[in-house]
Amino acid sequence: MIDSIITTKHYNDNNNTNNNNNNYYYYYFYFYYYYYYYYYYYYYYYNFYYYYYYYYYYYYYYYYYYYYYYYYYSYYYYYYV
Repeated sequence: MIDSIITTKHYNDNNNTNNNNNNYYYYYFYFYYYYYYYYYYYYYYYNFYYYYYYYYYYYYYYYYYYYYYYYYYSYYYYYYV
C-alpha cells in the first residue's frame, strides 16, 4: 500500500514535470511564433512603407517634371506670342 502510494506519487511528479516541460515548450513555441509573426508584419510594414515612399517619390518626380514642362511650354508660348 505504501509502495503503491509512493509509486503513484512518483508517477504524479513525473507527470507534473512533463506537463511543466510541455507548458514550457508550448510557451516557448508560442513566443517564437509570436515573434516570427511580429517580425513578418514588421517586414511587411517596412516593405509597404518602402513602396509607399517609392511611389510618393515617383509621383513627386513626375509632378516636378510636369510642372517643369508646363513652365517651359508657357515660357515658349509667351516667347512666341
